[in-house]
Formats: sequence, structure tokens, C-alpha cells
Amino acid sequence: MGSIPLYKKVKGQIIQNLIAGEWRPDEMIPVEKQLAKRFGVGISTIRAAIGELVASNVLVRIQGKGTFVARHSSNQNAHRFFNLYHTSGVKALYYRQLVRASRGRPDDETVRLLRLSGPEETVARLRMHISSRGTVIAVADLTVSERLFPQLDKNFAIDGDKSLYAIFQITYNINVVRVVERLSAVKASASVAKALGLKPGEPVLEVHRTAFTFNDQPVESRTSWIHTRNYRYLISRGDEG
Repeated sequence: MGSIPLYKKVKGQIIQNLIAGEWRPDEMIPVEKQLAKRFGVGISTIRAAIGELVASNVLVRIQGKGTFVARHSSNQNAHRFFNLYHTSGVKALYYRQLVRASRGRPDDETVRLLRLSGPEETVARLRMHISSRGTVIAVADLTVSERLFPQLDKNFAIDGDKSLYAIFQITYNINVVRVVERLSAVKASASVAKALGLKPGEPVLEVHRTAFTFNDQPVESRTSWIHTRNYRYLISRGDEG
């Protein structure tokens, strides 16, 4: 197995600085010359490291100004992981409403997905309704570690149209950089059907998501049930040519 490329090591060091909160969302990071001096490498190595972080939407370049830490609520980055589109082809504008919140012990699957220390660790569970054009189009149950997100339901209003990951980033300094999702067609439970205006047992799209921050650390487990009569879940891969 070959050694880790130098630019990858520098990328990892920049990520550690971000985790430590040295550079906050919307803040400009030092210019390439300063970073090269700081890490003892050449400009080309810095450019390669920053290029990967820009490609993954962790950083954003603004021509004539510099390179900044991306904010999830910015126009470019908002709702990057929200993939619901109306059948007209327009990305759904949504409103999120907190329905209930609780704290408790995780089951074995949650311990595994979130890599918790064990079943004694406290987790927060939130149920949300996602509405668009005045109609509930999805129900979402999310689970997070209380250690990472203390009093998630009380520190701020969960309701609203702001990206939940923007709240993670701004309030808890946790930046979601990727998600893994599994999609299935299932029958709606009674509570999901009621929220979506369906009959129990009618088909819905179920999406299991695990969200990750830096160093591939899982921070959120979420299951969503989506009414697909007027909405589609869009998955796009690769770069635009």
C-alpha cells in the first residue's frame, strides 16, 4: 500500500482546523501563500488540498475575494441534501415543523449506525413534518447523540425553512459533508398515513439516511416517508459536462 499523498495530509490538517473551529462558516481561510508557509509545503499542494474541499462543498471560492468556509444556509449550499422535486421539475421549497421530541437510550441499530459508545449513551429523537405548497409531503424521524447535540429541540426553533444542517453547523460546529441513503417502497403506517393524508397501508417512499461529518464520523440517523403522488426523489451522480 502506497503512502498517503502530501496534499491529502494537508487536507486532513485543514479539516482538523475546521473541526476545532479555527475558521467558522462564511470566514475566509488564509491565502495559499500563508497556508503553504504554515504547513511547510508548496503552493501546488495547497491548491490540490483546497480543490478537493471545494469540490465537496466544504469550502467555496469567491472570485476576487478568496476561499471561504461554506455555510449550509448560503444560496449555493442550502438544502444540498434535500432531494425532493415537484413533478414539474422544480425543487420543492419546504417548511419543517417539529411534531414531537424525546430523549432515551438507543437500540442496537442506532448504536451501530452512529458509532455510539454503547447503549447507555443518551440520544435525542425528533419527528418532523415536511410541507410544501401547504401540504405535508414527508414525515421524518431523526436520531442524534445528545452528547453532540445537547438540547437540540430547545436551543432554537426547529420549525422553519432553514436547512437543519445549517443549524448543526452554526450552533454545534458540526458540518455535514456527505450522506448515505437507502430507498425502499413500503406501506405507510397509521401515523405516517394520517400525516400524509393517505390510508394506512398505501405505498410511500422510505428513505434511510446516515449523515457524516469530517473524518467519516456519523452524526445523524434519519428515516423519511415521502408521498410521491406529486413529488419525486432525484439522485444525480457525476459532474456536469
